[in-house]
Amino acid sequence: MNERELPPSPEALQSDSSHILVLVKEHTRGFKETNINVSKSIMELFLALCDCHEKMSCPMPKWAGSEMALLACSKISDKKLSPLSKSLLMSACVVQSPHVILGQCFASMSQVKAPVAQEEFLHWMLAFTNEFGAAAIGPGLKETVMFVSEVRMTHNNRIDTFDVTHISIFCSTALRFKEHQSQESRSGCFGLLSRPTRVSTRSSCYSIH
Repeated sequence: MNERELPPSPEALQSDSSHILVLVKEHTRGFKETNINVSKSIMELFLALCDCHEKMSCPMPKWAGSEMALLACSKISDKKLSPLSKSLLMSACVVQSPHVILGQCFASMSQVKAPVAQEEFLHWMLAFTNEFGAAAIGPGLKETVMFVSEVRMTHNNRIDTFDVTHISIFCSTALRFKEHQSQESRSGCFGLLSRPTRVSTRSSCYSIH
């Protein structure tokens, strides 16, 4: 009788994922293919790897998280690829530290002036707040506030005022969480760390604390 095949170790999974992605990157112009079908296939590959890493509670390599964020943000305004882009960003926040992915998204979106892209990214941010909760911003609170402030100043008519207002409230909640966390750390009481400011439905493989 054949022995039951054991799942790979986290180290082996990270190594295998890196090798696969390096190979694909070399043959797809650094994941910057203009062909929509090739781009879709690349994103589906990333999603499949994210699923494997999530099941193993194993973070993806940091460079891969950066590539996922850049790719998703570059395609988020494409009608055919926008849903896939948002799914990829959400999965990236599971297999990488959410605040790191957010920071990479902000850096990428700051170079994008297209109203549709800004609108779609804000819609994703709303979904992010519902999935992960305020605490997931972690050290990325400053970058989040700066990005939302910049969006408010663009006077983009495509952006629903509710979207920006909702995210602004979310940032305020994250700030209160950070202040409480700091106060309890100084007093030696760490109970708040296990009590999120809102109910989140998803968590990251990375500890945000």
